Amino acid sequence: MLSVHHSATIEPLGLTAFEAVFRNACDHLRWSVDPPGPRTRRFVDLTVRPNRGPERRLTLKSTAARRLSRTALHISKLTEAAWIQDARTARDRRNRTQELFQQYQSAVTHIIMLRAFREAQDKVPSCYQLVETPASIFDSIQSAPLDVFARDAPLIECQVGGNTVAVVAIDRSDAKITVRRVQLSACTVHAEGVENDHCAMPSAWRRHTTRPFPSKLRLRGGENRSRRLPGRNTSGPSNVDDTR
Repeated sequence: MLSVHHSATIEPLGLTAFEAVFRNACDHLRWSVDPPGPRTRRFVDLTVRPNRGPERRLTLKSTAARRLSRTALHISKLTEAAWIQDARTARDRRNRTQELFQQYQSAVTHIIMLRAFREAQDKVPSCYQLVETPASIFDSIQSAPLDVFARDAPLIECQVGGNTVAVVAIDRSDAKITVRRVQLSACTVHAEGVENDHCAMPSAWRRHTTRPFPSKLRLRGGENRSRRLPGRNTSGPSNVDDTR
């Protein structure tokens, strides 16, 4: 639980602890989860098989970066792209990018991110938010025109229903894929920790799910606007921005 974690540290709950408690949450719901894989396993962190509905292959992310947006997500590293420094033409960049996202979407169905909001680095997070992003937001990359890849570090708009819901950035300097401005309207906010109507230290949780979360999280209230995924929190170390 967050209260236990923050009784010992002001640091946000990090990715390693988040993965552990997420697995525990699935166990609590009696959902099948594959055993932890090697840290070098590409794309997928865990596979969840709910009692009802299709299997979900998940990438887990966590962040406590400063000035987090209330309306959009930022994924600083979706995956590596070492090939970008060797891709010299627009056609090569397009082919490599499309191949990468075909592989990614074949492996991953959803991205789950735990976001920790805090006013300063030396303060306990004032709010946590659990967000699910479908990998289908990247579908339009397969039809992106060649001129989008003309620059060395392309920016590719992700379109859903005619609207731009995210921007994929090919980061040439760090050889990675960054996803910018992922609109929360294209995601599912499963839960967020709030104090009254402000994001103070979460002694209460606003619930956004039709599926019961583990009781130890003690979610209460809130509107229903999500699909079904578990969430539970406990103690563990963290970094300021622990996305991988």
